[in-house]
Amino acid sequence: MYDAKGTKVYEGEMVNGEFHGNGTFTFKNGDVYRGEFSHHKFHGKGKYTAQKEVYEGAFLDGFMHGKGVLLGDGFKLEGLFYKGKIHGHGSWECTTTAVSGDEGYVVPSYKGEFKDGKRSGFGVYCFSDGSVYEGDFENNVAHGQGTMIYQNGQKYFGGFYNGLKQGQGTYIWWDGRRYEGEYQNGNKEGEGKYFFLNGDTWIGQFKNGQRHGKGTLVSGKDSSITNEEYEKGRKM
Repeated sequence: MYDAKGTKVYEGEMVNGEFHGNGTFTFKNGDVYRGEFSHHKFHGKGKYTAQKEVYEGAFLDGFMHGKGVLLGDGFKLEGLFYKGKIHGHGSWECTTTAVSGDEGYVVPSYKGEFKDGKRSGFGVYCFSDGSVYEGDFENNVAHGQGTMIYQNGQKYFGGFYNGLKQGQGTYIWWDGRRYEGEYQNGNKEGEGKYFFLNGDTWIGQFKNGQRHGKGTLVSGKDSSITNEEYEKGRKM
């Protein structure tokens, strides 16, 4: 089939004047689809090559739909697609960023659930610095319950909201110090417990990541209790 200028735009099988079967369609902007057609629509297995993206996999009624691989400008998506977007279980991998670390190059990546093209559901995200988050996602960010293991060996497990630590959580430093308690907007805030290396435990209020308000210091040696009060991390 040719366009008005005499340029061939479709080459392949046809039934009753419609693209049907295997064929190749070339768009005016240079994009090319090669694969199966059904009643003028991409339908079945095919490959769509655009200027900055290449998709190869299943199509349904003209949409990427089913199992496929999408290579884009700096990324690779592989998994299940639904009406043009990755949806269900799949993986994402950055193809432009890699950071040299102790165990070689670290490539940002994600494996888990997607919804409408975004990370949503349970998944594992590996950051370029070597940190790893495993847990719930919503709209591409940590949201729900999860565990964050940082590159320096420190850990956090608990609640997240819009990518920030929120609600009840536990943070463990690489040297063994530990905080258990409430978080707000990524900071220790509310009621919490701070466990020192010497065995002492401080139980009380926190604000903006610091001890703030009344609390009690429980001695790790004899379990004696001392009432204390702090303001912005400084003892009153």
